[in-house]
Amino acid sequence: MITLEQAISYHLSTNFFPPLPQDYVKPALEALEFFSYGEWEGIVYLPANLNPMPAKAIETEDGEIYVSASDLVEALKLDSHKFGEFADLIE
Repeated sequence: MITLEQAISYHLSTNFFPPLPQDYVKPALEALEFFSYGEWEGIVYLPANLNPMPAKAIETEDGEIYVSASDLVEALKLDSHKFGEFADLIE
């Protein structure tokens, strides 16, 4: 059995062209954790080296980039899969 982290990694590398950077795995896990608590608008910070996705991402004056959990889940197409059902596997 694969872990949720492995499933997201596989999803990002095989279901997008070009494949999305693996740096999205950790933010994706954070977004799904927010979802497991029903916090759709929880704030997820993206690594600085990423080209912000989705376009709704906001950059602070300090250069940090963040997005709501729901926007990130939608952009990474995690809502079209059953990842949310496995959010309890997040450690």
